[in-house]
Amino acid sequence: MRVVINIKRPVNPTGISFVKTVYAQLKAQGIQIDKELSKSITRLGYKLEEIVGEGVFITGKFEIDFEKEEVTILDLRAWEEQAILLPADKTRLSF
Repeated sequence: MRVVINIKRPVNPTGISFVKTVYAQLKAQGIQIDKELSKSITRLGYKLEEIVGEGVFITGKFEIDFEKEEVTILDLRAWEEQAILLPADKTRLSF
């Protein structure tokens, strides 16, 4: 069985947002998440961090082949983390 995971919003590959995104897409496709799969997703995040570097966010498309137990990267984009400073007068919003 093959499943395609599409990450549209930049996430840290070792962060909880990455894990939640992958979990949600697996569950939406009817995949039962067990302890071993959970560990594999975490390991995948660390492997991706090795590829793109630390402190970098990613988006992309991955194909998971459960029979061969491998992941194919179909598309991977790295995003640099940037802090945005807002002046105090810009933080007030009228509603």
